[in-house]
This record gives sequence, C-alpha cells and structure tokens, in this order.
Amino acid sequence: MTTPSMRLQSDPNVEHALYAIGLLFEPADVIEIRALNVPFHDGVRRGLTQAGYFSFESENALVRAIQSVDGRAEGIYVVLNKLNPVLLARANNVLKGGLRNTTTDVDILERRWLYVDVDPIRPAGISSTDVEHQAALVRAMRIREFLAGRGWPEPIYADSANGAHLQYRLPKLPIARAGEMVKGSLQVLAARFNDSVVSVDEKTVNPARLCKLYGTLACKGDSMPDRPHRRSHILDAPEQLTAITLEALEALASEPVAPSRAGIRHVPLVSHRSSARFDIVSWLAQSGLDIIKGPEPYNDGRRWTLRQCPFNPEHEKPVVLELLNGALVYRCLHQSCAHNDWRALRRHLEPNYKDWTQRSGTDESPAASHWKSGASTGSDEPSPEDPKVDPVRPPAILPNGFCLDDDGVKRMVQVRDGDALKEDPQWICAPLEVVAYARTAENDGWGKLLLFCDPEGVAHQWVLPAAMLAGDTSEFRGKLLSMGLKISASKTAPESLRQYLQMTEPRAYARTVERLGWFGETFVLPDENIGPGGAEMVLLQPVREMKHRLKTSGSVDDWRCKVSSYCSGNSLLLFGVSCAAAAPLLHIVGEQSGGFHLVADTTVGKTTILTVAGSFWGGGGQNGFVQSWLTTANGLENTAEWHNNILLYASMN
Repeated sequence: MTTPSMRLQSDPNVEHALYAIGLLFEPADVIEIRALNVPFHDGVRRGLTQAGYFSFESENALVRAIQSVDGRAEGIYVVLNKLNPVLLARANNVLKGGLRNTTTDVDILERRWLYVDVDPIRPAGISSTDVEHQAALVRAMRIREFLAGRGWPEPIYADSANGAHLQYRLPKLPIARAGEMVKGSLQVLAARFNDSVVSVDEKTVNPARLCKLYGTLACKGDSMPDRPHRRSHILDAPEQLTAITLEALEALASEPVAPSRAGIRHVPLVSHRSSARFDIVSWLAQSGLDIIKGPEPYNDGRRWTLRQCPFNPEHEKPVVLELLNGALVYRCLHQSCAHNDWRALRRHLEPNYKDWTQRSGTDESPAASHWKSGASTGSDEPSPEDPKVDPVRPPAILPNGFCLDDDGVKRMVQVRDGDALKEDPQWICAPLEVVAYARTAENDGWGKLLLFCDPEGVAHQWVLPAAMLAGDTSEFRGKLLSMGLKISASKTAPESLRQYLQMTEPRAYARTVERLGWFGETFVLPDENIGPGGAEMVLLQPVREMKHRLKTSGSVDDWRCKVSSYCSGNSLLLFGVSCAAAAPLLHIVGEQSGGFHLVADTTVGKTTILTVAGSFWGGGGQNGFVQSWLTTANGLENTAEWHNNILLYASMN
C-alpha cells in the first residue's frame, strides 16, 4: 500500500475502504481501526469492541481485519490524525477484542484534518431515514460551497451512511494552535448551518476523534424499512488534496459567532424536511425516462437531467428538480414546452394519474383537500392516517418557477442567451417561509403564517391576512419591511412576491386566537404554547397590541430556592402563590372565576404578597407582575383580557 490508488481487491467494499485509507493516511503511518459493538460468536450478545493497529503498508492485514467485522460491527472507525507509531505494539496488524488501551489525545503527533460531521438530528442509536440522510448530504454541500467561496480548497466529501462528512486538510501547525483553529471553525459552521433538522457536530474537535472508515457498513440499531443500514462511501475527492491556507483558516475561526437564521429555536419553526415526500427516486427509476445525469445538488435540492423531452424528442436536456421543500418541477427550456410542468409530465407518463383539480372538482388546494379529508386518493401526498407522517410538518408546495434557499425567494425566468433560452433566477426577497394556513376557530379570517428573520438574525412570524393579497401590494410589503424583511427594489418584485405568497400551498394548518389562556387542550401564551400539540398550531393574534408582563428569568430551581422557600411557614405568602398556581386549573375543573381582597393597613405586606405571588407568572413592570387598579374602565377591561385563565394581581398603589 504505497500509493492512494491501492491494489484492487475482489471485494469492492474492501477496495473502497483501502482507497479511503490511501486518501486519509500517508506511507509509514500507523492506523488504528476500531470496530464497535461486535457480537460474540452466538450472534446474540453485543458490546465487544475490537481494535488494532496497522501499518500503512500492511494491505493484507488490513483486508483481513475489515472483512472480519464489516457487517457485524455497529460501525468501523479509524483515528484520523497522525498517531505515535510505537502504538503498533499494542495489537500488531491484528484486531483484538476488548483491547484495554486505545488511542487518546496525548497519542496524537500531528493534526492533519478538519473533520466536519454533518448529522441529522434524531434519537441516539438508530439509523437515519432517507429524508434525514438526504438533508445532511445537502447541508454538507451548502457548507462546501460556502467555504469554497471563502477560498478554501476542495475537501473529501463523504457519505457517512447516516449523514455526511467533509474532510479538509489542515496546514502544518502546532497541535495546540491547530486545535484552536478547528474549534473556532466548527463553532462558526455550527452557528451558520445548524437547525432543528441537521447539525454540525462540534465534538469532532478532539485530536483522537474517531471517523467512519468509508466503504464499511453502518449498523446503528436494527435495520428498518424506513431506517435502513447503509454503507458509507466517499462521494467526491479532489485529484490532489490541498491544505487550507492559514489565512483562510484563521479568517473563519476568528469570525464572531452570532445567531443564524437556522439556529433560532424560540419560534415554532416548521421543517421542510418531512417523511411525507413523494419518492421521486423510485418514480424516475420506473418511468422509462432516459436520465443522463443526476441526482446532483441543486439549490439545496436535487436535479436530474434527461436526454430528451418526453413531449418533444427534438428538445434536449430537460430537467426534473426536487426543491428544498420537496416540491417537484419539470422544466424544458424550449418556449413551446413552457406550459409542461410536473403535473403535465405525470399525466403524460401515467394515463391513470389525476391531479388534485381533477380529483376534488373544487377550487380547494391540494393541501386543503388532502389533509382535511384524509381520504386515500392515490396522490403524491400520503394519508394523514399513515403513522409515518407528522401532519404538523408537511412541506409547502411552491408555485411553479419559484424556489426558496438560504439566499432567499427567487423566481426562475427565461432570458435569451444568443439563440438559446436559459433560466435566470431573479431575487425577490430574503428567506421567507409560508408555514401554514391560519384561520379562526370559526373558520373565518383566513391568512398564511409567515416566518423570516431580520438582518440581525432575530426570527419573526406574522399571519398575513389573505385579504391583503387581493389589492395593492404596498400594505403587506410595508408590514414585512417594518419587521426587517429585505425585499428587492426591482419593478417586478412586488407582483412576484404577491404571487409567491398567494400561490404557495402550505400543507400545515393553524388556529388563531385573540386571547391568552385555554384553547382546547392548549394553554396559549404570548411566546409559546403549553399542551399536547396536535395536527395544527395555535397562534395568538390579539385584536389590540399590548405589552404583557409574562416573562421568564432563571430556572424553576432558582425560583424554588430564592422565592418559594421563603413562603414556608407564612400562610399569606403561601395563599398568594397557591392562587397563582390555581388560576389556570379553574377552567379544567369547570369552576367559575372569582377574586380575593386583601384588606390591611399600609406597610404591613400586602404589596409584598402580590409581588411574591406574581413572580410565579413573570415580571417586567415597575412592580413586577402586579397591575394597578388606578386606571380607566376601558383600561382595566383590556388588562383583564390579557389575564384570561391567569391570576390578575392589582394594587391600589
């Protein structure tokens, strides 16, 4: 094993593993291979780790070791960075079960790799779904493109079997300095690219970190139809690995870590990544279409290029697109085919296919007709009764010609380039997600829930009344601009934005309520809801704006230690805090509301009782949660409305 090309073996998986070793290591290196949770010979008990040290040149020993555990171990790993060669004496070119000493950080002589591990968020010990897996691969491509734009070289891009890896070669640096650069870089990438679906693992910072040996099978948990075991492999590697320049590495590592659009979690984000996707890969495989390229990354989605257009064989290289939100697009660049979209392609290839307009016979959207009825229609969308579908988080369907990525909302328009037509994306606004249809409990006041971030990365959500889309665009554009959304100043942007908002079909639903407190089994608060969740969100949309005093500070343990512990033995303080806890329970037990009047001379503790009891719900005003009786009748009515199912503390002071 003297060159990265390696001598080919009969087993293609072992060949790939040797190829990976040739890329990741150098001649004369000693390599630790570690196989986790290898079953005993009876195949029942698990938990034995096998590890061994191998010289780079010992190809036959490497082949024997890999073949002995591949498919049996939960996973097979290598220590990426250069380790002390004397460790070969621990297990000389052989795997040993229960090896007491394996590689630690102090055994590393040189840090060679910046290891970016992009993993879908899921419970530990199980494989990822195909949708989760694809989300990680796409996110890694975005990171790769981002770093390329900052002058970074091409990395090794690998499929880890459940997620994705990027391996960047580090410049020659002292170990401590290299560690600082790796830590800073991973923190920046995590802040920029983490969200509720996929995350960059910051724990890969330690020098002796294990990495999947590409070419081997990953067997986390049991292999299930929706969470299968997969084989890791290298997707792309440059012909010649080039180290990151010190300047480019330092520039990234020293970048201030600020909240990103993706990383903000205090707003109820609705993920585009859903198990409700139509299986485009299987459909294409059975369609008979001649695919000459793909799938390949495209705007955070995927693209397949066909040899010819099925509507006109003289038209070459049309494409099928799967966008970020799961929407499917067919596009032929010839003007005569401009009307042939994805539904037209389905109808052309599937005589029995009927889209939603033909099925329902109404003007109702595919989202409404499907997710309300729950009927089995044979459509692309799965039934809500399917246990694999989370009806709260289905992806929206974008109108034909629109796409949404981290740069924002874009509309694909055809422009002439000489004698040919090409697609040109026109930027409309910063990322703006249409999350759900919203309406009142009486099924009135329809609108759409929008989600976006201002220039400082603060998340905003707003229910756009549907009526605003019927007239001039200035009203809703003014509202969005005032909340911090960046919108193009081009002449065509207002109408394109209106069409995007009006024609995007979210497949989630939300109820809007005007007051705090109970709505069904959900307790509605200004910034969050408490309850079991369900098929639709509940959004607070008050008629009148009011600055509430419901606040969170510290932890429950802090409150118990610093506030409630002092109530012990004081009947009045206990009474006040008990009232605070009892207020939301009256609705549950069907009791009428009421009040208590504390009467006493001044300076004997009435306000203290109210302040301590009010801390149960929050603070923020001059007197914490305590309101004042000294106001107008209308003012007191508004205050009471904002304390629905919550205790109202009022003082004469």
